[in-house]
Amino acid sequence: MAKLHTIKLENKKIEVNSYHRYKINESKLPPELEILGICESDNSIEYFKIKNKSIFGIMWHPERKKLIQNKEFNKELIKKIFKIK
Repeated sequence: MAKLHTIKLENKKIEVNSYHRYKINESKLPPELEILGICESDNSIEYFKIKNKSIFGIMWHPERKKLIQNKEFNKELIKKIFKIK
């Protein structure tokens, strides 16, 4: 079952849905990864990238229709990941 989480990003907060029960803890994060978004409720890492590369990881489902309010953020995320102008 999906659970909504509030994610803190650099300059905003968004609600995302997660269908998993796994999380990434900052203490186990390798130095090559940069944290981009953290879940407010449990401080788990929900959005990250490999430093100096355009390789991103997200722990939610931006393709789900339920979260229409994140449409612009999801569009920007896809542009960033695929380097679309």
